[in-house]
Amino acid sequence: MVKLRMITFSIIGLGNRGSVYADGLMKQKDVKITAVCDICPESLKKAKDVYCVPEGNLFLSDDTFFEKKRADILIVSTMDEYHKDHAIRGMELGYDILLEKPVAPTMEECLAILEAGKKYGRDIVICHNLRYTPFYQEMKRLLAGGTIGDVVSVEQSENVAYHHYMCSFIRGKWRKQEETSSIVLQKCCHDLDIITWFAGNLKNEISSFGDLRFYKKENAPENCADMCMKCKVKDCSYNAYEFYAKAPGSLCVPYGFAFTEENLRRYLSDRNNRYGKCAFLSDNDVCDRQSVNIRYENGVTASLLLHGFANETDRITKVYGTKGCVYGEFNRGIVSVDLFDGTSFSVNVNDKISSDAHNGGDIKLTEDYVEYKKTGKRPLGISKIEDSVKSHELAFSAESSRIARGKLDEPKKLSFDFPVTATGVYFYGADFLKAGKCGELQIISISANINENNLQSKVASDLCYAAQLVQSDLLRYCVNVSAQSYIHGFVDLYFKNGVLLRYALACAPLKEYTEIRFYGTRGTIFCFTKDNTVRLRSTALFEAETTHVIETESVCKAETYPDAIEKIVREIRQEKLSF
Repeated sequence: MVKLRMITFSIIGLGNRGSVYADGLMKQKDVKITAVCDICPESLKKAKDVYCVPEGNLFLSDDTFFEKKRADILIVSTMDEYHKDHAIRGMELGYDILLEKPVAPTMEECLAILEAGKKYGRDIVICHNLRYTPFYQEMKRLLAGGTIGDVVSVEQSENVAYHHYMCSFIRGKWRKQEETSSIVLQKCCHDLDIITWFAGNLKNEISSFGDLRFYKKENAPENCADMCMKCKVKDCSYNAYEFYAKAPGSLCVPYGFAFTEENLRRYLSDRNNRYGKCAFLSDNDVCDRQSVNIRYENGVTASLLLHGFANETDRITKVYGTKGCVYGEFNRGIVSVDLFDGTSFSVNVNDKISSDAHNGGDIKLTEDYVEYKKTGKRPLGISKIEDSVKSHELAFSAESSRIARGKLDEPKKLSFDFPVTATGVYFYGADFLKAGKCGELQIISISANINENNLQSKVASDLCYAAQLVQSDLLRYCVNVSAQSYIHGFVDLYFKNGVLLRYALACAPLKEYTEIRFYGTRGTIFCFTKDNTVRLRSTALFEAETTHVIETESVCKAETYPDAIEKIVREIRQEKLSF
């Protein structure tokens, strides 16, 4: 690869993501943005005003833009369906490509871009910005250094804030799968890339289920209007004006928009503006919940849980290895390690996190990419296009599995008269849930490290506890458990009323613990046995989290189990793969 001094960039697609990369490039030395193409005149004005692009190099037409090469590197940040065309046309002219994720909306188009890179000898890097965050880079360093030994299981959760989901996937550009791509590709290609980065590119089996269950017409408030500005329902968490007035930075507006109350009301009253539409009466069709289970040929298990009901967007990652476990919550910026020899430590990466989007990932991406182009040396986060396509293949396979399971199975009847003893955080978590502290329950995530001698009773009791709270028949389930090194894996349950439960289990030689997270339409409830606390978070903007320290011991015990749960437990003991 030729090493460059002054590096020049052309950008096609100067929307949100294109602007993020342009902002990052403007902070680098010996870098210049020389040309921009976008269909919006406001974006071209921004390119001229903010990025100092000459007026003669601003283009509304992609055909005119591609008449000749205008820089060393082309950033492609247009909508998904144009990625293949724009990336290949750029490579034909001799551009190296920095391509916004996803690579493309179909596997065929991804492979076409990959092959074009080989044909024209061009370098293609995908903007997997999570790889560049201090949080995930620290995790990768620990894994690569052998701190927890060989990876045996990866647990990943993408908890999308309801307001982010509302803006992007109900009212925004990514609300319709046919026009862009599935949410597991569009939103979770980051997470599947992290799983692939940690677990490796091995042959795998994959299973997924999920659906759009809540953000739809039948759940709309009574007598609501199709536009929020005309609606008489005043206590709706999804009211566009109430939300954007309090958090104006989250609204997509044209360059130069003056954020006044009058302008906001006018903007959201425009019937041609989808950002003012009722969250339940839009034309969205992407999932609001989905689980993905992956079993690799070497016995490694992995799971991804996605939903749109968190109070704030956050990712939770836990990786078990042959020597220990590394885990953390993305937004907290602390990576923790528990080793089997009794050693524990944490790394605080908050001082390395800049204030930009993706917890420092966006600015680090541009820094590392420029360094890569100047030196020819590949920094830690820079991925190869082959790896990106491989992780995208997981998304396509997951969506195919989800669609294949679209015809609902015959519900498995669950009786709810079996006794469950629940004390400590189990009792108070259930009590808060029944009191409506998180609204209508949508998602349950349970993560537990279990003494193998108690595996059957522990899993069965936890599942009975959850089923008592869900109070619905079971539509389907998935068991993905391996005994490679020690028993580990995942069980997913999908209930008739739409509640999705992901149960992550491990029998690692560490202290036993259970973490339960309930996500509902008005808040979240977190129950942790490690510190015996229950935490409540409301979806109300800027409302502080409250923590309740529970004095009584946390115990969950069921003496008898419904047949469906007993069958699941048997399959876990048999290490069965029931996809």
